[in-house]
This record gives sequence, structure tokens and C-alpha cells, in this order.
Amino acid sequence: MPGLEIESKLLHMLSMSRKAGKLLLGFDSVREGLAGGRVFAAFVSASASQKTQKEVEFFSKKYRVPFMRLQIPAEVLRRFTGREAAVMGISDKNFAEKILSLAGDFQQYLAVSNSDFGGLSIDN
Repeated sequence: MPGLEIESKLLHMLSMSRKAGKLLLGFDSVREGLAGGRVFAAFVSASASQKTQKEVEFFSKKYRVPFMRLQIPAEVLRRFTGREAAVMGISDKNFAEKILSLAGDFQQYLAVSNSDFGGLSIDN
């Protein structure tokens, strides 16, 4: 199934960025990384509160860094990032570009899949 393959690649890239020391976890770390110009992409999990999402989106726009809400709960991401965190930042440009690409593909796949099921959303 293409969606699972894309999700698997996305999670693998997040795991690789963590192992390379290029993954920031948690709101405060990501906000500081954005302000310091060390974050090239910011993400929130599907488990993030609306307030957290708005704040991360605000800081991402302020510092002109791509932002995306992942359709994956923090509990699932924990297995690949080593810690349950609703907010993540990528501090390597190449990792950020690849993860943004995969996340975009995954979001697009979910949108098409959801339309096949009467527009049901799996996002909380």
C-alpha cells in the first residue's frame, strides 16, 4: 500500500535525523532553534493541542521556516524519535527537505484516501 510505504519512509527519516543529532524535540527546544536560525522545518504531531499548533505555526512564520502538522500521533512518533513529543524541529537542511517532501506526499495520499471514504478525516 503506497500510504504505508510513504509513512514508513517518513518515520525512518525522522529516526535517522534523531540518530544524527539533527532532531529537536519539544516546544521550547524548537522555539529556541527557530529563533537561533538552527531549525529548517518544524512539525507538530496529530496529538498536539490546537494552542501548541498555533504557537509553533506562529514562530515558524515569524522566522520563515516551513511548518507542517503530521497526521501521526506522538505515541507512534515516539518509537522513532526516542521521546514522546508533540513538537519537532529538524536542524539539518537536507533532512528537512526530504522529510517535508515525504510528509507532503503522505498528506496528499491521506486526502485522496479520505475522499474515497466520503471525506472522513483521520486527523483529531
